[in-house]
Amino acid sequence: MTESPRFPPQRAPGFLWALAAGPDGTAERIDVEHLSEALAERTWVWIHVDLLDQRARGWIQGICRLPTEVTTLIAGQDTGLALEPEGTEIHGIAPDYNVDFLRVSDSVGQFGFMASERLLVTGWRHPLAGIDAVRNALIAGARQSSGFSILAAITAAFARVAIGRLRAAETRLDRVEDQILASSTSDERTSIKEVRRLALALHRPVLAMLLMLREAEEEEEEAEAARLSALPPAGISALEEMASRLGGLDHAIRATSDRAKLLQEEIAAELADQSNRSLRALTVMTALMLPGTLVVGFFGMNTSGMPFEGPPWGTLAALGVGIILTVAFYRIMARAGATLRF
Repeated sequence: MTESPRFPPQRAPGFLWALAAGPDGTAERIDVEHLSEALAERTWVWIHVDLLDQRARGWIQGICRLPTEVTTLIAGQDTGLALEPEGTEIHGIAPDYNVDFLRVSDSVGQFGFMASERLLVTGWRHPLAGIDAVRNALIAGARQSSGFSILAAITAAFARVAIGRLRAAETRLDRVEDQILASSTSDERTSIKEVRRLALALHRPVLAMLLMLREAEEEEEEAEAARLSALPPAGISALEEMASRLGGLDHAIRATSDRAKLLQEEIAAELADQSNRSLRALTVMTALMLPGTLVVGFFGMNTSGMPFEGPPWGTLAALGVGIILTVAFYRIMARAGATLRF
């Protein structure tokens, strides 16, 4: 890592918190004034910053002596997800769930990171669920062995939140499926679209990160075979754990998405069948009006010599003829398979 100017300890733009391994292996909060000593002495240090402060990038570069290209990648989250193992470090941009008003939202955000065996630097522009969960767990007494393992724990926390979202979506799909099997199908296409939207929003970042992790794993395996690998075993283990977590998550996302798609197609087919039945019934009703229309049209001709023209019961006789013809026509159509059921 290159030498960079160090900021005075009283100036820490964007600094949110720092944790470090204590003597007993549990995490301890570190004040910004003691960061330099912690970086030199502790087993691992986790520094987290708010990248909305444009000066945070320079401060990280100074206090941690990181190369400019690394801090540029960490701060440049507009470019999308990234993963770049380099030497004994891993840096990039990873997905995590946003937190809005003290609850986890359905939108997926990002955080920049640089991980090594003794250091983890993370930065966000919006509160994130996975980072908060790991931080709270460490403060509560959870133990981590390195910056790599903390990064893997953040990915695992993100995966747990995502699995919870997918389980809730599966519950909604169960309700829709029960309605279909009970033949009481209502138009649940809006609910299914929401589930598919959730799956799609998760699938894109998870798949992108998973592909980068697998590519990094392959590169490290090739480097290790050539005895050129610089990434320590803890880093390789973290890559494998993150890939395993996201691989399982991607499988669950695909299963939920496929199930939602099948239910959507089933509902569309059921609604189309209902529409066809209604159209058939309306067609039969229209056809049943033809005999009566013909009778009315025939007796409505303004000519002499019409049947039933003289008797006072002529109108009732014509009405009876119309009813008889309609019933006979319906019997013929019923034998052909026509029905009035909607």
